[in-house]
Amino acid sequence: MDILLNEYENLRELSQSSFARIYKVRHLDFGYIRAIRVLNARVENEDDMAYQTFLKECKILLQFGSGGHPNIIRIYQPRLLYNNALVEMDYIDGCDLDTYLLEQNYFVPTSEILRFAKEIGSALAYCHVDCFEFLYDKNKEYEYVVDKSMKGQKFTIAPHPDDPKIDFITDLQRLELIHKYGITHDGLHSKNIMRKKYDGSFILLDFGMSVRDGLVMKSSSRIDKAVEYKAPERWSENSNITEKSDI
Repeated sequence: MDILLNEYENLRELSQSSFARIYKVRHLDFGYIRAIRVLNARVENEDDMAYQTFLKECKILLQFGSGGHPNIIRIYQPRLLYNNALVEMDYIDGCDLDTYLLEQNYFVPTSEILRFAKEIGSALAYCHVDCFEFLYDKNKEYEYVVDKSMKGQKFTIAPHPDDPKIDFITDLQRLELIHKYGITHDGLHSKNIMRKKYDGSFILLDFGMSVRDGLVMKSSSRIDKAVEYKAPERWSENSNITEKSDI
């Protein structure tokens, strides 16, 4: 971390794993406070395979953040700084759900439970379904995958006949776009949910195990995930990863 101190003031280390470390920092020139995630592996140059994989993962998460959902952590432009791959993200001033429950002696008012369900449920709805609206490209050609009867055929998004400023998307096309762009978190547990001190809102973190279009977005040091929160169907080696496991 010392080599980054020309640009950031290191306020404290937030977490570490075999893959990366996360720090709370203040930018020296602009004064803002964020968290930065720094890969442990040294990156020789921009062509380094590890860095290119890191950029690909960040690109997906940056696009995913286009909707600006208030209950999902945001990341910002990834960088290569002094042979270190890093990305800034929101610093959430608060505590994780485990700590919050412990502070409350494991008893919280019904209003808090309802707020939690509403906010995290809304975050998951954005992950699973709503995010496609901010991600699809109307100039791109898409292939039908979900509807096997249409396999091999392609479609583009046409303007609405009554208002050219609005895209016309059929129900089937909508399902295909949701399938392509929707994200399954696949690592939902109490350490991945923070409660903000400022307003009590709940924020969903850590998309390191996430799956899009059947592909894991990035590797994780915890292969078995948080087993105490693992959905029953996920214990099967042949199980499909779907949004149902998040629910």
